Amino acid sequence: MSENINHILERFENCGENCELGFALRKMNNETAGLLRWAAVSPQALLNLLNMGYENLYRYENLVPINENMVEDTLYGLKFHTSFTFKEIDGEWVHQLDENARQVAYRQDLSKREYLAKKFWERLEDPQTIFVYKPYPGLPISEEEVNSISNALFAANKRKFNPNLLIVNQDGNPDTCGNVFQTAPFIYHGVIEKYVNNEDYELFDYAQWKRIMINANEIIKT
Repeated sequence: MSENINHILERFENCGENCELGFALRKMNNETAGLLRWAAVSPQALLNLLNMGYENLYRYENLVPINENMVEDTLYGLKFHTSFTFKEIDGEWVHQLDENARQVAYRQDLSKREYLAKKFWERLEDPQTIFVYKPYPGLPISEEEVNSISNALFAANKRKFNPNLLIVNQDGNPDTCGNVFQTAPFIYHGVIEKYVNNEDYELFDYAQWKRIMINANEIIKT
């Protein structure tokens, strides 16, 4: 992959809803860490993060297990992969680590989250950054939510310029796949033919994402 393509990929910051963009970047040999690259993020959870800041992110008392290796930060509504392991017993997810091992794992996770949160806010202040949100299949994002996220990105930016927001939606039409167009100031929409099923994420070629990122890079200038 050319240096030029690598430079383009570095412009994109995942904001949710899931890891599809993260896997697309991995397919193109980009492993740049991001706070929300491997997280599950509803529109409201993203708004909570932008509006509240990251000072109270990933506090131990707010973490609730939701599957074998994920927790929800109930203060924000963000869902993260974790170093903890859980087992479902009688309908409840139970820690498999003892207390000492649990605290070691937590401190490691917290240190990583704090570093990535600071990096996310630095990215907010970089006019090259394109923040990407792809709704979860079957749960479309509303125009009101899109506008709220765009406004929250601006409010969280200490340099007080409008960050660019790219919303990626499924169209089902291969002829429009990869198209990117502007719908409002600093708000853009990209089109993919279909979302990636969770069970197919390792097999999907992600070419549609590459087309979107190349086109977005051309259209969204600083």
